[in-house]
Amino acid sequence: MSEDLIWVESSGRGTLYSYTIVHRPQQPSFAVPYVPIIALMDEGWHMLSNLKEVGIDEIEIGMAIEVFFEPMSSEISLPYFRSAR
Repeated sequence: MSEDLIWVESSGRGTLYSYTIVHRPQQPSFAVPYVPIIALMDEGWHMLSNLKEVGIDEIEIGMAIEVFFEPMSSEISLPYFRSAR
């Protein structure tokens, strides 16, 4: 619970640690289904994000994934993951 945080460079690669498939949106603006995930990064830490560009039937725990960034505005881009295969 330390507040002494530092930025650490990451390769952006890892494996799929856990996921769920959401079929009921939190709000009407959310497109479903979407796949929230926990990514286990190659550097050893976990990251919460969404998996995109992967068919529901292709998702497997342990699959290789990589980060990509999607612009949300001219000032903000969000990290998402896709298959690294």
